[in-house]
Amino acid sequence: MDLGLFLAVLWRSRRLVLGGVVAAVLLAVLAYGTPSFAGGHPTLKPRGAEKWQGESQLLISQASFPYRQSSEAAEPARQMGSLSPVYANLANGNVVQAEIRRQLGKVGTVKANEDVDLAASSFLPFVNFLATAPTRSEAAKLAVGAASIFQAFVAKQQVSAGVPAAHRIELTLVQSGNNPKLIEGHKVSIPILVFLAILIATVSIVFLRENVRPRVAEALERLPAPQAPLPLPEPAVAAVEEAPRHEDRPRPQPQPQPQAAVAHDRDSIANVW
Repeated sequence: MDLGLFLAVLWRSRRLVLGGVVAAVLLAVLAYGTPSFAGGHPTLKPRGAEKWQGESQLLISQASFPYRQSSEAAEPARQMGSLSPVYANLANGNVVQAEIRRQLGKVGTVKANEDVDLAASSFLPFVNFLATAPTRSEAAKLAVGAASIFQAFVAKQQVSAGVPAAHRIELTLVQSGNNPKLIEGHKVSIPILVFLAILIATVSIVFLRENVRPRVAEALERLPAPQAPLPLPEPAVAAVEEAPRHEDRPRPQPQPQPQAAVAHDRDSIANVW
């Protein structure tokens, strides 16, 4: 690829190239967000929504069995751990999810899952709530609110079933979810594609114009500049200067024929007649 020729063609159509670059930038900005003048100053609101994730955690315990450092706590702890997948599926059920949407709104989603000890291949006595929302505050509110709603739901179910207070399961909030994390930001792939597409289309139009209206090769700078002839060596120059010109050369004169040849020609003509 001849980079010099490429740049020369672009420079000859610099107005068109400049217009294409400006259009590409403007369209890429519009593809990224919507301009606004709210508050008296220009702002750009991104089109795509972010995804924030907040996590809250509930500890499964029993009123008659507070967790303590004791060898006797192993068996009750395993029993509480076995309730982790049960409560996780209960929190993902239609009843609890409908109550979460009714109280907290339909913005975002909440999913509960059990806590697993991979080293021991056993369940831990925890239930985790993962809340996903477009903003940081909504993700934190959804994570904490979903855990509170599930706490109230389990307590109400045990009271309705007549479970004695000493044998009721208690769910204690151990992680509030007030520190959500950004898991997906605003996408810039579409603006980049728009910018490249407009830029490529501009360059294509420039070269199409060059092919439709061809110019002289020298004007397009496709031919090298003519070079001066190399000087002849001094002996050759002297020989050229000493050589006689064409008009100075003597012309050849006709040679006279001998008398015998002339007489012979006359006798030949007389014999013919």
